[in-house]
Order: sequence, then structure tokens, then C-alpha cells
Amino acid sequence: MGLVVCVLVGLTALVFGSTLAYLTRRGGQVQVSHFGLPDLLTGGTLACFFIGVMVQSISGQSGPPAPPSIDQLLPGQVLVLAIVASLASFLIYRHLNPARVFGFTRLSLGGTIGCAVVFLLAALPVVGLTNQLTMLMLRDLATEQDLVGLFRKLSRENDLEAIGKAFLATVILAPACEEFLFRGYFYGVGKRYLGGLGSALAVSLLFAAFHLNLAALPGLFVLALCLTAAYERTGSLFVPIGMHAIYNCTSLVILYLQAQGKLSGFPS
Repeated sequence: MGLVVCVLVGLTALVFGSTLAYLTRRGGQVQVSHFGLPDLLTGGTLACFFIGVMVQSISGQSGPPAPPSIDQLLPGQVLVLAIVASLASFLIYRHLNPARVFGFTRLSLGGTIGCAVVFLLAALPVVGLTNQLTMLMLRDLATEQDLVGLFRKLSRENDLEAIGKAFLATVILAPACEEFLFRGYFYGVGKRYLGGLGSALAVSLLFAAFHLNLAALPGLFVLALCLTAAYERTGSLFVPIGMHAIYNCTSLVILYLQAQGKLSGFPS
């Protein structure tokens, strides 16, 4: 186990050290000159909408939030999918090809999967350390995300239909939609007007806050920065989408095995 940790830490230093050097030297591969005032207005409006929804959700809680049901999960993702489809249509209407804007054709399938795996493995040590430090600092105030609690319950009940819906929402829909919105559109527009660093910090914070969980916020913020770095290094949005999907899938598999009593030794 110690050897694995050492290898992952070394991979973190190598991958993100070289990425930081590349970004400092060349500024990254995400091109944003095609974004303009319409995107600034649209992106700003959407960001304000998400912030308003988050504030309303937090301020409207008079006590512990009611646990979500699986039937509430997919409609929320469908709403985000509709927003993504509207943004893609907006770009196409302005004669901007989303495949070119977000670098979907820059890498082969094998190259995309390889980059996603390497960047995710490099991100795991720093994300894991951030999560552990957050738990130590918050102590009794730390609560798990609603989705985690829901999936743990479904896994104990072995409700395969509901588990399948959860996988669809969190492994396919959420990574594709959230990466399109946050890394693709919000970060791209932000980089055009705020610069890469300012946009990365602001969008990563928005992404972390979007999940509405204090204990998860620091780890998600760090993960978002790693996703952004991977996007900038490769120029393909498919890479952070792949990283996000693998991360979510791995987390759900671990939760399922824990709930079934087939896995121990991993943090909850």
C-alpha cells in the first residue's frame, strides 16, 4: 500500500508539475478567441442563476435536508442536459462548431482514455489528502453528500433498477453535462475575459459549491482545478469528461462493495 501511495504521489508531481510548467510557458491549449459578448452575457446569466438556486436551497433549509429519492435524481440531470443542449444550439446558431470549440476531435479514443486515466491517477493523492484534512477540521460538522447517502441505502437494499438509474445519472449524464458547462463554457468564457488563472479559480469554486456540501467543497475545488489543468494541457474536453466519469464510477463501485460487505479499508 505504501508503495502504491509513493507511486501516485510521484505521478502527481510529474504530471501536474510538467503541466504547470507547460501552462506557464505556453498558456495552455484551450482557445477562447471565438467567445464574445453574447457568451459573456449568457455565461454570466447562467452563473447567477446557479448561484441563486444554491442560495435559495441553503436558505430554505429549516433543518436537516430531506434525503433525496432516486426519482428526483434523473429529472435534475435532464434539466441540466436541456441547458447544455440550449448552449450547444446557441453556439451552432452563431456558426461555431462545438466539436471544434471544445476540442472533441483533438485526440483519438485511446489517447483520450489514456490521458483521462493518467491525469485522474495523478489527481487522486491531492484530492484524497484534501478530503481527509477537511474531515479532520470539520469533525462532527462533516456530513456526506446526499447522493452518497442515497446510493449507500440503495446498495444495502440491492435495488438494482435504482442503482442503474444512479449510475446513468452520475457516471454518464453528470460528467458530460457538468464538464460542458463548467470546464467547457464557463471556464472558456472566463478565460477570455479574466485570464486562465482567474477563471480556473472562480469556476472551480462555483463547481464545488454547486454540489451543496460543505465537507465535499474543498476536495471538489481541488478536483475541479485538476480537471481544468487536464483540459488546458490536452485541449480536449473529452479528457476531463472521462476523468469525471471514471472518478464517479469508481466511487459508486466502492460504495456498493462496502454496503454489500465485500470491501473494507477504504474511507467512506
